[in-house]
Amino acid sequence: VDFGLDVSMVPYDEIVLLNSLVALLNEAGTSDMNDAEFRNYIGKVTGGVSANLQVMSVKPAGWDDEIKVLPGINILSMLFIRGKCTADKIPDLFDVFTKILMDVNLDSKDILRNALKSDLSGRKSSLTNRGHSFADTRLRGRYSVRNFLGEKMHGYSSLDSSAAVLEAVDADWAQFVLRLENMR
Repeated sequence: VDFGLDVSMVPYDEIVLLNSLVALLNEAGTSDMNDAEFRNYIGKVTGGVSANLQVMSVKPAGWDDEIKVLPGINILSMLFIRGKCTADKIPDLFDVFTKILMDVNLDSKDILRNALKSDLSGRKSSLTNRGHSFADTRLRGRYSVRNFLGEKMHGYSSLDSSAAVLEAVDADWAQFVLRLENMR
């Protein structure tokens, strides 16, 4: 099951927090289970559940030509919760989806710090090996809104914004959690 939520209404200044939100949705616990218990519960009742972001181009109304390149101005930003299970566990899967979306503990500072540090160091180390990919992403970001957002969230620009997010976590955790709660 793929369950998608439109996150297009998240203000531009806050899109750098979407990766933090996804990290917490994937790794944090809930109000009644810590992170390890919640992951074990998910593994017990499902075949796996994960959250991810996708920015997709959308065809404008009346766009019939399959060969023409889209103008790149119509996009949809979605947060997907994806899970799988057997037919008898479908209610449990939707219960997990509900817990992830409504009850995940966004106040998990250590989990978020570790996820942010790991992500940032991974991107920095891949910069030397995959510099051409970062350059390509940056160049493509000049030509469409979708690619611009992709570069902002996953490209070279994201190195600075991820470091700023990590600083914000350390500087004022309560304010950071409030920003995440407002996005939820």
